[in-house]
Amino acid sequence: MNAVTTASIMICICCVACSLINLLKPSGHMQKIFNLILGIFLICSICTTAKNASASISKEISNILGLENINQSAEYIFDSEIIQQTTDNLVLTLNLLLENQKINVKDIEMAVHTSEENGISITEINIFIEKALFSRRDEIIKITEENFKVTPNVKTIDDG
Repeated sequence: MNAVTTASIMICICCVACSLINLLKPSGHMQKIFNLILGIFLICSICTTAKNASASISKEISNILGLENINQSAEYIFDSEIIQQTTDNLVLTLNLLLENQKINVKDIEMAVHTSEENGISITEINIFIEKALFSRRDEIIKITEENFKVTPNVKTIDDG
């Protein structure tokens, strides 16, 4: 709690400085203005010191409790969940597009990644089909390229 000690010392120094300056104050009408200026200085000094101390204390508490690691872990989990949900939705969409053309695939795998700009991109698509559908391989590739801008790897289950 180094911040509390520093704040206490700064407040004491300001109070002592104001007391010493108060000994030199003029009398009469100027005394009220001088007292006002000293009061404002003391209040500003205390507020600034308290603000700096509270920020420092907050950082120390966060470090002690490990809140930064918790926030980073929560962000990682959130990002992973978004990627997984996006991948599931993209697989479902591709599956529906192929089913509309009467193409029933056995499985679809997608590799989805985030970019530095927080964009999501598809890096790879693997589509597994039965040998009977191999004659429609070019059609599957065309549908996938038109809708996802990625050339898929179409594999039969036997060589999969």
